[in-house]
Amino acid sequence: MLIKYHDPTASQLASAVHTQKPFFKQQQEKPRRSLIIHIGPPKTGTTTIQEISRDYKDTLAKDNFVYFGKLTHRRLQKLKIDTIALFDEHCLDQVRSNEFSCWNSSLQILNKNLIKNESILISNEETNFVGPTGHKMTKDYYINLKNAFHDWDILYIVTYRRYAEWLVSSVKQFTNIDSKHFGKWGREGGKRIFPVWNYIHGRLLKKDYSSNKFSNLDTCIPPILEAGLSIKVMNFHKSQDIAANFYCDVLSQTPHTCNYIREKSKTSPIIHNKRSVDTIAYDDIIFNAEEIIKISAWGNMTRIQARERLRAYHQQSLGLNFIDLPLICPPKKALEILLNKSLIFEQLVIPELYYSPQGKQQHEQFFWEMVNKRIFCNVHLPILIKTSWNEVLLALNHSYADAPVSYHRIPKQLLGAWATPHYSE
Repeated sequence: MLIKYHDPTASQLASAVHTQKPFFKQQQEKPRRSLIIHIGPPKTGTTTIQEISRDYKDTLAKDNFVYFGKLTHRRLQKLKIDTIALFDEHCLDQVRSNEFSCWNSSLQILNKNLIKNESILISNEETNFVGPTGHKMTKDYYINLKNAFHDWDILYIVTYRRYAEWLVSSVKQFTNIDSKHFGKWGREGGKRIFPVWNYIHGRLLKKDYSSNKFSNLDTCIPPILEAGLSIKVMNFHKSQDIAANFYCDVLSQTPHTCNYIREKSKTSPIIHNKRSVDTIAYDDIIFNAEEIIKISAWGNMTRIQARERLRAYHQQSLGLNFIDLPLICPPKKALEILLNKSLIFEQLVIPELYYSPQGKQQHEQFFWEMVNKRIFCNVHLPILIKTSWNEVLLALNHSYADAPVSYHRIPKQLLGAWATPHYSE
């Protein structure tokens, strides 16, 4: 049974996934160590892995590993380990022309680790950043990287996360309190956070599986394989402990770190950057009501202070939550289109999961659980257009959960998109 995909790249990728060579070469006469490069994409547990790798450096050392990736300790930063240069777009033109001067400092330091029989772990998801000309890392880039670091056994690790869930997480990142645009009022140059379905709808109109800023596995895997480099795909959904998944199951060369993480996770889960869609909802309400908030008792608050005050009022004082807000939701047909695209992505990049008993069935089950929680819904702002902020607070004083749900219309260009994959002999 051969799967018919939407484009040649997808077909090549599916073939490549099935024909991978062994990830690690046999021991050679000259000592070799591993250069592990973890590249995300973002919103797949990258921050958790980076912080664990930084904080557990002493335990990693017992496994003969040194972490030189993002969030590295200052001590290592002083050594000018310019691992970022591996991903810096200013280096790419040089690298494509077999000029490695921008990597010289990295090569010199890493070769010292090679002599000390130490393996290297680098984690940086910015390789998936989509620049003005598209995805930055090409087949030629990876071939030249393999040639430059020829004394190392290079292994790339990427992480699969269900596309629909990944998109929601991509929206939630805009609620970061350090955000340049989304933490300020409109009068201060701030911008509206993308409502969840508005954002997702925009991605459904695209032929790839990217977010608005980052590419996904459909783009980053093919050039790595075409360059003859080894790659492992980690399943984000295998367990709730992404760090244990990474160090115990995927990397498998770090038994001390694996055991340490498992012991730590027994007392507290290791999760970083956990955010919720209700933050987007409360932010949308206060940003939309900025003019009347400005002349209310809340007038001196920052945007984030007002958002958190509204959350506390609605959830703690009133005992309500996100699902009790007035919401506008996509129709079932649009949700089915999103689910189909999400399933096609799983079938494309990790087919062994898709065809397993836990694959497609769990994917669908989890998706409709998200729907039931109204994760894909936006706040229905017209209901909250009032002449004073007190009137808005009064309108939020009861639950809308049992009210008839308003539905978005489906644009014509979305109808028929991302149909269920079909098969032929």
